Amino acid sequence: MSEPSSWRVGNRTVVPADFDDDDPRGLFLVWEEPRSNATYVVSVDPTVGRPGWSREFRTEADLETDNAAIEVFRSGGNGLPDVQVAEFASPCDAIDIAPIVATIGSLYGGSNEDGQALVIGEVTGPGAVTLRELVDRHSYTNLWRWTKWGTSQVQRTQAFWWYSSRSANKDLWMRALHHIQRRRVILRSTYLVEEMADCIADAYLLIGEARYGRHDDRVLSMLMNLWALHDWSTQEDMEPVERPTQSSAPRWEASDISYEGMIDAWDQHIAAILDSSAD
Repeated sequence: MSEPSSWRVGNRTVVPADFDDDDPRGLFLVWEEPRSNATYVVSVDPTVGRPGWSREFRTEADLETDNAAIEVFRSGGNGLPDVQVAEFASPCDAIDIAPIVATIGSLYGGSNEDGQALVIGEVTGPGAVTLRELVDRHSYTNLWRWTKWGTSQVQRTQAFWWYSSRSANKDLWMRALHHIQRRRVILRSTYLVEEMADCIADAYLLIGEARYGRHDDRVLSMLMNLWALHDWSTQEDMEPVERPTQSSAPRWEASDISYEGMIDAWDQHIAAILDSSAD
């Protein structure tokens, strides 16, 4: 299969997202080019991975290695759904993924005055190395700050990124899945959807996790992205309230009608509804 025309981000090849490949690892899939007036969030789920991994030297054993997954979402705003615009996943290690995150974050800087998209990632585990690489080597500054919530006072801390725990990840899954089930986000990656289908519920931790031998790297990255996009740590996820339509039923509380008159009027009202239904 011949690859379609492509363009490059840094030293990475970018191809259209409709490119059909059974192994998309190492390809930067793009559904929507950056907009200067849009708000983007870039999320990353780092992994120990394989140092120096590249598509040119893939092996069968690579398929069992967890991917470092990057997701890019655009904020819908004004009640519109959020939109997945780009994705990158490969089994590269926590150090090699840092320049890719920095490049994609700058590419999707959008309306941010510093030209950097907000970046969130899991800091526990290998993510701490990725975070330090972003700050020290790539001078990336627009980083999501960890926030303590769930009490009467919400506190923004000086720490960056997502600190995984049973409680935090439970909230992460509940919030994001509620957002998805309400159809408030558009997912475009079939690879992400396939990973979601491979996740099963953990009755003890109250989260989802990939079935044995499967991956959930894109899923976790997506969940963190939606959390940062809506800043669920500091505010409730406000949804448009569906106001009831004006009813033609009589408002008895606003009249001086007697009880007997109300009964007669109600019988006439029901009879009119039944007659219209019969017609």
